[in-house]
Amino acid sequence: MNLAIQFFQQPLSSLDHSPAIWCEGEESIRQVVCRMAENNTSAIIVRGPKDRPLGIFTDQDLRKRVVAQGCSLETPIQEASSFPLLTLSNTAPIFEALLLMINHNIKHVALVDASEQVTHIVNHHRLLTAQGQSPFSLVYEIHQAKDIPSLAQLNQQTPDLLNLLFSSGVPTRYISRTVALIADALVKQVLDLTQKEVAPAPVPFAFMVLGSEGRKEQTLKTDQDNALVYADPSPEEADTVHEYFVEFGQKVCGALNEIGYEFCSGEVMAQNPQWCQPLSIWKQYFTQWIRTPEPESVMQSTIFFDFRAIYDVAHLTSQLRQHLQAELKGLSERYFYHLAVDALKNKSPLNWWGGWSLEAGNSEDEIGIDLKQTMTMLVDYARLLSLKIGVMEVNTIERLEQLHHKQALLEADLKNMETAFDFLMHQRLHHQLDHILHNQAPHNYLIPDDLSKLDARMLKDAAQLSQRLKLRLRQEFVDSHH
Repeated sequence: MNLAIQFFQQPLSSLDHSPAIWCEGEESIRQVVCRMAENNTSAIIVRGPKDRPLGIFTDQDLRKRVVAQGCSLETPIQEASSFPLLTLSNTAPIFEALLLMINHNIKHVALVDASEQVTHIVNHHRLLTAQGQSPFSLVYEIHQAKDIPSLAQLNQQTPDLLNLLFSSGVPTRYISRTVALIADALVKQVLDLTQKEVAPAPVPFAFMVLGSEGRKEQTLKTDQDNALVYADPSPEEADTVHEYFVEFGQKVCGALNEIGYEFCSGEVMAQNPQWCQPLSIWKQYFTQWIRTPEPESVMQSTIFFDFRAIYDVAHLTSQLRQHLQAELKGLSERYFYHLAVDALKNKSPLNWWGGWSLEAGNSEDEIGIDLKQTMTMLVDYARLLSLKIGVMEVNTIERLEQLHHKQALLEADLKNMETAFDFLMHQRLHHQLDHILHNQAPHNYLIPDDLSKLDARMLKDAAQLSQRLKLRLRQEFVDSHH
């Protein structure tokens, strides 16, 4: 097994970390920085009431909140610290610490023992230097890239890195999250580079990713699905502001295409003026899709309701999600009926006799079971139920877990759906990766006879579950509507 990959699976306790040092929230910045220097550490835990850890003060906080802002060294340390303190068990795999750091854009995580006491502080530099080349060092390289060609070159490293993860037996959910982390890092860096090129934005804006990317479930065969929302300008500035953001969207989408994320054939992109609009228009879109559930509106809502912000300094997407939640409350069954009817159009990979129903795609190489379509019923079912009972998570697994938490899904159903989803995602990613490593175009079609007996059985189980969900949707949302 590759040594860098073995590293991921080791518990955090297997590495030497700096013992946690503490300070009181009322101590001055000067006192605390001196103590950090004495202990040769880049982070210190800020103690709260009853000796509980409250936050953390790091060398990054010193630069950004003290030096850059001209803050007095006599200021209490709690006014310049980061909250809340993020912790992990010292038995958690190293992979978890790196994911946490990248997701929250932080460089330190506190370790806790079995009694939930903070014992050590993990520094990202310690992890990165220990592991060598990995998806995480790639993410950090992406954040340092100075131009679009450099990003395109870095993106080409993704298949080899994922291949290392697969060959090590890293769980599919980790691999899927890694694909999303790399994609997010690339989009963020494109946005940063583009903003440096153009005039400052006239009003705050958010860049959203949609569909599978919004759910953090994109695979290696994916195109762009994104949109842009900006704060409502004054009426006299509306046209100028719209023109600015459409041009900005064109630059961003063009750069993403250059990196390897192809333009969306359906034009669902921020460069399309229709999907580059102020918050008030986006709210109108969502209201129209929900209250007038025509086939076109339902199709749009399945893409756009799975949205997530990559960049959003003004919390515009939070306002949009609150609007969505308010619109869905007390909604008539008619909307969910139309959502279910749309989901039922999805073809089953099984025929009437329970055997496989093979189909052909767009090229002669694309023949077999469409893994994406087999997975779609799981995604649609989780979305429909989540919207109905007010679950606002976007990721399918997180939706299913919240549905179970709210007692809308039985424990057995949760386990079956998670198992099927993880298996199908594993097969899609592995199948596409195999094509890419053999210089072939990736696709979602798989011939069941090519699988091992165990995998073929699991694929059949997943397809049968998909059929049962389809029947459940019909009974709960369609037949009951008449």
